[in-house]
Amino acid sequence: MPPSKILIVEDESDVLSIMRGLIRELIDGYDIITVGSGAEALACVENESVALVLTDYHMPGVNGLDLARGIKVRRPDVKVMMITAYPSADLEQRARAVGVDEFLSKPFALERLTSLLWRLLNIGGQ
Repeated sequence: MPPSKILIVEDESDVLSIMRGLIRELIDGYDIITVGSGAEALACVENESVALVLTDYHMPGVNGLDLARGIKVRRPDVKVMMITAYPSADLEQRARAVGVDEFLSKPFALERLTSLLWRLLNIGGQ
């Protein structure tokens, strides 16, 4: 059975709540798990059947790059989307180098987020 969970990693609780609601509206058939740190996310990926991780870049402790690297070492099959309000070509290049599958800059269009989610989860509607 394919993984059926989406993990959202965000250290700001209000943003985490908004993202959870948004993803729940956009994607059917997946359980949504939320955590507030990279360390919690790594533990979750090891213990849950996660298909996709959406992570912020700027977080205390384990940032999005370190998290993506850790996920890909443990579970290379898990897709990772990094979302940041501080985009740069250098950051995107470093993110891709550690295995980030998609890089999304805030603010983003809902259509762009939807398209990326569908592509990463290999579901219809594109």
